[in-house]
Amino acid sequence: MIDATTRRCRAIAQVCLLLVLLPLPKKPYVAASRASSAGQDFGGATAARKAHTNDELVWAGRATVGRSLLAAQSVPKCVWDNSTGTFGQCVPNDLTLVALAGKPPSESARLLAYTQHRTVFCKRITTEPACLLVADLGCGWDRLTGVCFASDAAILRPEVLQGRLFCAGSRLDQATRCLLQPASTGSSGAATCGADAACSYLTAAQLAAALAAAPAAAAYLHLASLASFNEWPLPEGSGACVAKWLTQPDTVAALGRTAAANPAGWLLQPDLVGSGCSSTLRVANISAAPEMARTRAAVAAAAAACQSAGSAGGADGCAAAAAGCDWSGNAGGNSSSDVGTCSVGTPALLDSLFDPTDAWVKAQDQATALCTARTTKSSCAAAGSILVDPARLNTWRDVLADGGADWNLRDGGGAGSMAGGQPPPLLRWVLVAAALVLAGMSAVC
Repeated sequence: MIDATTRRCRAIAQVCLLLVLLPLPKKPYVAASRASSAGQDFGGATAARKAHTNDELVWAGRATVGRSLLAAQSVPKCVWDNSTGTFGQCVPNDLTLVALAGKPPSESARLLAYTQHRTVFCKRITTEPACLLVADLGCGWDRLTGVCFASDAAILRPEVLQGRLFCAGSRLDQATRCLLQPASTGSSGAATCGADAACSYLTAAQLAAALAAAPAAAAYLHLASLASFNEWPLPEGSGACVAKWLTQPDTVAALGRTAAANPAGWLLQPDLVGSGCSSTLRVANISAAPEMARTRAAVAAAAAACQSAGSAGGADGCAAAAAGCDWSGNAGGNSSSDVGTCSVGTPALLDSLFDPTDAWVKAQDQATALCTARTTKSSCAAAGSILVDPARLNTWRDVLADGGADWNLRDGGGAGSMAGGQPPPLLRWVLVAAALVLAGMSAVC
């Protein structure tokens, strides 16, 4: 005879077994970092803009790019891009880095992941008004080709450069933030700029007078313009919102003395860029000192190369320099004149932010070399394929702050999954059911 207690135990076991055999929930499985959509919003996306942005334009992590478990797909390594010219060129697939396993392991890798997310995000926007609506995120509209693209402004902004080129609150940070303030002419520009106590609006005449009183300030203003993706030299007759310290000859002179005492560091001395700050990662208090030291050394080396190129060849030598230099002409703004200065340009500054010895940077460089060597559509298409899960881009929206998810593609073309400690959903479901069985039997058996 089977007693009542045994029957109850068997009934509980049968119910729990049914739970194990039930179909899995159909809710897409995505990395945990998607849930952190309230994280740091690089570029300062405003509530007003979000309210006027439809589902196609919101962050990829909030849109319809969620994928199920069998989301891995094969995509071409290289694609033919004819948006930049009549004949086109072979370029790496925008999802190149998505094929790499694991978390972005370094500052350079995280910056690459962030850049790739922005690239795809901007490209998905199909109209000029919508693209311009998210210009503060680094998107720009090419009217010639009708394409929304991620400009250098996506990287050259204080939120990204903090902990890489300078510390938050440093003089260079202040200078970049002031230049990003709207600086329309007249009282409206002065009022907007003056809202920040560290900034001051200068008309074209006032700016010229300030630079005459402290000529060395021009180099710092140029550097701040690069770091904020602003035009330099400023358009003739234009005013600007500048950091107040740039109008203080004593401060500029003190900075110059520090730079002169350590010429190997160029302008990027601690009294300009700050020291002792942390990485942009929220997960831990990680010192930014190693990355800042590497970046500063790379920028200083580029500055020295640019100066040598300008001294040897003037404007033409500056333009031909492999370091990616800018030529600032004479006071009249004649860029073709040999009377001027060759200094770090946007390409040089951008290159300095990425460690050429980093594994992810090498992977991107190798992909670029592979694709650009192919000069026809057919050879570009024959470059092969890579296995990716596009949903991984969701985890890179806030990668500079949260580090991204630890993501791997399972062998056999499976799925993207969190590799850093959580079992797959099926296994978790089975474990839960097993726990219910044991708990139930312990309670009544």
